[in-house]
Amino acid sequence: MSDAFLNILSQTNPSYRWVLLAASASVIPRPRSIICTVAGNITMEDAFATVLTLTAPPVNQVIPLAPIKVTAVTGTFYGLY
Repeated sequence: MSDAFLNILSQTNPSYRWVLLAASASVIPRPRSIICTVAGNITMEDAFATVLTLTAPPVNQVIPLAPIKVTAVTGTFYGLY
């Protein structure tokens, strides 16, 4: 899997792209972080297949997690790149 941050000088730079996260069995390009814009829950996996469910995370607050797979989602979540 390619590293989406390969050409980024600093991960503290603002995001240049945001992509709606949808439930899928497919691996996604790893975002820098995620944000919830409409209240809901998200279940995701990391690179070691560890599953994490966020139940009602804060809305409009950047969450510093970089999942490689989203397996379930309610509400609206975006991956920030």
